Formats: sequence, structure tokens, C-alpha cells
Amino acid sequence: MEPTDPYRQDIARELRAFRKGLGEPGADRLASLFYLTEALGEGEPERAFEELGRLREQFGRDPMTAIGAFFFLSGWGVGLGSVDERRHLYVRRYYAGDVSTPWRRAEKGIAELVALIRNRDESHRPTAFIGVIPGDRSFQIALGFDSAAVDWIEPQVYVNGEAYDLNLHVNKELDGKGKFGRQFVLPFVPLDTSVGSFDSMGNVRVTWRAKVWPVWSVFSWLDDPRMVPHTRTFANKSIEVSIRLYAIDGLPAGPIVGNRAAFAHLLTNGRGGHNQF
Repeated sequence: MEPTDPYRQDIARELRAFRKGLGEPGADRLASLFYLTEALGEGEPERAFEELGRLREQFGRDPMTAIGAFFFLSGWGVGLGSVDERRHLYVRRYYAGDVSTPWRRAEKGIAELVALIRNRDESHRPTAFIGVIPGDRSFQIALGFDSAAVDWIEPQVYVNGEAYDLNLHVNKELDGKGKFGRQFVLPFVPLDTSVGSFDSMGNVRVTWRAKVWPVWSVFSWLDDPRMVPHTRTFANKSIEVSIRLYAIDGLPAGPIVGNRAAFAHLLTNGRGGHNQF
């Protein structure tokens, strides 16, 4: 007997609940659907709804398909006051025979969506790499972006709060596998050595509003014990990596140790499974 997967059952149950909603679906319809929101949006209904819309774009634009029938009965692009009204509209519009036909198709679509959601793979997401390495009272930033060509949206980069133009609109390159992959090493930026303890000496912030929530990959090499890396993510698809002073009495006048050899090795040998710089 095939073992049951409670997680799949929970996702299927909540997809059926989503299908019953009134009118056009929105993020509010996911607010009470815990498993769907966790699986698709890491607890955020807006992210989950965006990801569900992405699945519709990829697999459910045609209402004659199983996944398409599910989204039609859910009210996507249809609205109406109940799922029964949408079933009858489906029959009239697509000559489906009787009202059980769209229901059967949508049930099959739920099973297919459960499999897609259960087996989601981060390798199909856009990936941003951020490397931050200090020099002598300065720091250097390495950036890398990988995304499906059809989904390419230009990321925004800010260094110490100032917008930095990567000129990606002319430099993006297709890697031959249906993806854009582009890497950059920025010039050294002076560290602010006048800050107080635990404050930021320098930072880079990347905002990448890709259609799919990006995977952030961060590398930082700090072998001066007076400095620590600090990473924050934000709900608007942003990440900030900063170098912070970790010294109770401030930074003395001596040189700051920065492992440039390690950074050179990083640039020479690539990013561990991603395109090389």
C-alpha cells in the first residue's frame, strides 16, 4: 500500500478551499490557508499569491488543461459569486458536456499542482550572489545574477545608500541554456572607520523584483576580529550585506586586515556551482 503524505493532503485540502472563494482571487484568499502560504510564500500571503500566479502563468493559462480548469473554477480572470456559477460558465464556454467535467478536470489539476508545489526546486529560481570582502580600510563587492531569460528583470544595486548603475540592460548575456548569467566586481569602496560600535562601516543592498522570489547566496570573508558581516532580508525582494564594527572602544589606528588572497581565489574559481566570474 502506498504510504500517505500528510503534507500533500494538506496542500490539496487548501487548494480546494482556495477554489471555493468568491470573485477574483487575491492574496487575502490565502490568509487563512497555512500550508499553501508556507509552501509558496514562506508565511507571507502576498508572496504566496505571487508564486501561485507564477504557476498559473507556466502551467494553467489554458482552461482546457487540468491546471487551467482549476484556476478557472477558482475565479482567476473570471470572478463570479460562487464556484458553481463558474462551473456552469465553464460548461457553456468550453462545451464541456455537463458540470461534472470541469470538476473532474480541476481535481486532476489539484493533484498536478500538489506535485509541483511539493517538489519545488530552488535550482529553477533566479539566484543572486553577493560577495563582500574588506581591503585596507576599504571593501570590495562581487555580484552575480542568474535568471531564466524570459523572466529577466534588472536588479537594483545600492552601495552605502547610493544607486549603482551596473548597465545590465546592455551587458546581460544568454548562457545558451535559456538563462541570463552576469557577474560583476565593483571597485573598492572606503570603509567608514568613524562609526560607533556595532554600526555599519559599509554596505551593499540589492533589490531584485524577479517574477519568482530569488535565492540569495552570500559570501563574506572577514579575518579582522574587529569586524563582522551582517545580513538582512526584506519583504520587497531585497537583501543588505554590511560590514559592522565589533569593537567596544572603536577602531584603533592600525591597519585593517583584509584577505584579498581569499577574494582572488573566489573570483578565479567561481561561486560553487554557479557561473564563474
